[in-house]
Amino acid sequence: MFLQACWHSIEDAGYDAQALSGSKCGVFVGCTTGDYATLSLQQRLSAQGFTGNAMSILAGRISYFLDLQGPCLSIDTACSSSLIAIANACDSLLSGASDLALAGGVYVMRGRRCISRRHKRACSRRKASVFTFDQRADGFVPGEGVGVVMLKRLADAQRDQDINLRCH
Repeated sequence: MFLQACWHSIEDAGYDAQALSGSKCGVFVGCTTGDYATLSLQQRLSAQGFTGNAMSILAGRISYFLDLQGPCLSIDTACSSSLIAIANACDSLLSGASDLALAGGVYVMRGRRCISRRHKRACSRRKASVFTFDQRADGFVPGEGVGVVMLKRLADAQRDQDINLRCH
């Protein structure tokens, strides 16, 4: 799912993913271990099962598939993983380690057991309401999703006349 989101992000930015091959494009992904361990033994021993449960190599898999030569980093800081991934991507652009960066996050609750465990934990809140980013918050609600942005230094984007340049 993260690879597909990266591909769409590249296209949305007006680039050809294959043309990025060999470029100094970094990949920064916020992720955590999912529930691939609950797969059958046969599935766990497959290449997809093995690598699907190893979030540490997710960014490297994207870099390898797209032949990107920038830094690649898989980050697990719980709820802040995607934000930290984007911050690291910005730092990489500023330092010159990357000329482009794909940054974002992914979390998928694949199986019923995973969803059930997280639902029970979320239900341990004392109140029925959720107060996101609020001092009254006393629990969390599990969610899943994937998102990626393609980043570039503003001066480089202006120089290259990138079509989807958004400046604020």
